[in-house]
Amino acid sequence: MRSARFGIRVLCAATVLAASPAWAQPATPEEVQSPLLVLEHLPHAPSHDRIQVKSYDFKELGAPSEYQLFVPSKYDRSKPTPLIVLLHCLQCPPQEFIRSADLTELAEQRGYIVVAPMGVNLHGWYGARGNSIAQTEPRAGRGGQPPAPPDPPNLGELSELDVMNVFNIIKKDFNIDPKRTYLAGQSMGGGGTFYIGIKHPEIWAALAAADPAVTGGPEQLRSIPTMPVIVIQGDADRLVKVENTRKWIDEMKSLGMTFQYIEVPNGITWCRSSGRRRTCGRSSTSSTRTRKNSVADVIVRLAVPSEREALESVQRRASLNNPGDREALLANPDAIEVPPRQIAAGQVFVAERDGTILGFAAVLPRDDSDTELDALFVEPPLWQHGIGRMLVEYCAAFARAQGSAALHVIGNPHAEGFYRSCGFEMIGTVGTRFGAGLAFRRML
Repeated sequence: MRSARFGIRVLCAATVLAASPAWAQPATPEEVQSPLLVLEHLPHAPSHDRIQVKSYDFKELGAPSEYQLFVPSKYDRSKPTPLIVLLHCLQCPPQEFIRSADLTELAEQRGYIVVAPMGVNLHGWYGARGNSIAQTEPRAGRGGQPPAPPDPPNLGELSELDVMNVFNIIKKDFNIDPKRTYLAGQSMGGGGTFYIGIKHPEIWAALAAADPAVTGGPEQLRSIPTMPVIVIQGDADRLVKVENTRKWIDEMKSLGMTFQYIEVPNGITWCRSSGRRRTCGRSSTSSTRTRKNSVADVIVRLAVPSEREALESVQRRASLNNPGDREALLANPDAIEVPPRQIAAGQVFVAERDGTILGFAAVLPRDDSDTELDALFVEPPLWQHGIGRMLVEYCAAFARAQGSAALHVIGNPHAEGFYRSCGFEMIGTVGTRFGAGLAFRRML
């Protein structure tokens, strides 16, 4: 499984690495083959400190409108600078969306400005669905919050105008390169990307959309046959159906457009906020059948401090059910520990299905700048279901994003086959508290 955050990372990397005419860089073999290549939430990145909350007087709305703005430290007013306008997905605030994966880290490296408009609110659709999406009656508040105010009746029109207003503000305030001005978005934002991109093709050098919730038919592309496009789509997405996206890709083929299409096996769209799963604004409350050897409905996320005891229970059950670990554990019960500081540092990752913890992994930085896989435990009934491998891939993605050249692990001899199947090579033996261990390394 790959999350939609993977899609956004590749989407934004494609635009950030843009260099006309090869604006959309092909995904690497690792990006295509390794699930969960990039984390949905990296620990706080230095570039996040440069994200500004700006606002302007939105006269047509009759209220101020906020937007998120990232300006790279190397910005030089005398030089034209590339720009990405980023459209958030349904119910995913722009302040969260602009922090997706390593977007601003790449923008800092490459010297890109990134701006994320609100689009009036979290369900405005940027004009793609017209004004019919406006909820003109007050809505009950959630979680003890006060009732939500009604939408303006022309919400769709205003949502589109908000994007264009923000774009024009950035164009006025900065020296923007018109040959490297890109529009990108996910899900609702992906649909908005196509809608606004088709409506205002003279502005954009290229479009990029992950799991685009498009409206209307693919024949709309006939008005932009020369527009470069990149699309990322999960084939297991239950909200944005892959069949519809494929129709748009087929139209691109028939028009001879310059495009890149990445279809992620078992990929779904989901957003994360406050450590709780959210599927593009809809809470994932429906039960999902457990399927052997399937991780399509499993997510991986950062652990939170309140889960420490539950994670240690998983570690205990997994160790006691493993003949290679049982004896050592019984002799050293204090070995069961998930350090709070490791959770607080964003180094512990949990695999869950519908709110149930299935396993976890932990990493530590090494003195040589590589990363150590410090823990890997899965509930015994779920062994050989692909969850351990999924966690390994997640840790490899984390290590790669931190700039590590390799992921290391010290394993028991009985785990040699598993680690080799995950791409590790054995590089020697090391002494541990419990005897000789096998040292493995996976180059990233």
